[in-house]
Amino acid sequence: MEAVYRVEGFPGLAFMISKATYVRQMKGSMNECCFRRAWDGWDFRKSSTEIIEMVVPDVSRVAHRPYEGLGNKTEMLEHLFNRKRQTSLSAGHFLSNPMSLILTAYEREIEDLIKAAVILEMSFTQLEKCIEQRQLDKNHFSKSPSKETQSSYVLYFKQRNWTDYSLLLKLCRCFGLFAVSGETPRGLHKGMLRFTKERNNVFMVGDRKSVV
Repeated sequence: MEAVYRVEGFPGLAFMISKATYVRQMKGSMNECCFRRAWDGWDFRKSSTEIIEMVVPDVSRVAHRPYEGLGNKTEMLEHLFNRKRQTSLSAGHFLSNPMSLILTAYEREIEDLIKAAVILEMSFTQLEKCIEQRQLDKNHFSKSPSKETQSSYVLYFKQRNWTDYSLLLKLCRCFGLFAVSGETPRGLHKGMLRFTKERNNVFMVGDRKSVV
């Protein structure tokens, strides 16, 4: 586990919370907030403007069993549970510098990384090829100042409005990430998606977001 991120939402699967969070947000309202299946997420916000975030590792520590069945969410469930992905089940990982995950410190780190990042540009033809092959040409990362050190890249995408993630879903397919039509991309932080690729930080940022 090389990185830990703050992400919006709560998946209701393989998590730890403090007792104070349970008492403040969930106690007495489990039937209203937390009855849905894990893949639909739980919503225990006290208002629609409240933002609930959790801390997740870059490489998942949750092993998925293959999904078999029929239903109105078969495509989403098959892609979520049957897609090949990296998983770390080894013990002994320790979280270093946890104070950097406090919102203000985390935002400063994100801002600094994006300001120093190399902008990834992609033509429509390159995007189509990338989506079809579900793999980005490694030449896109050739501008890294050093192949021995971790670098940062940012890819900006257009949005019709602040909830429009149609282009981001296509970009997720390009990078081999979870992407199903009609479903919101997972792992967002203020509408931005962060992950690692070829040992580099990658940020995908919409033009309607309040991120650098």
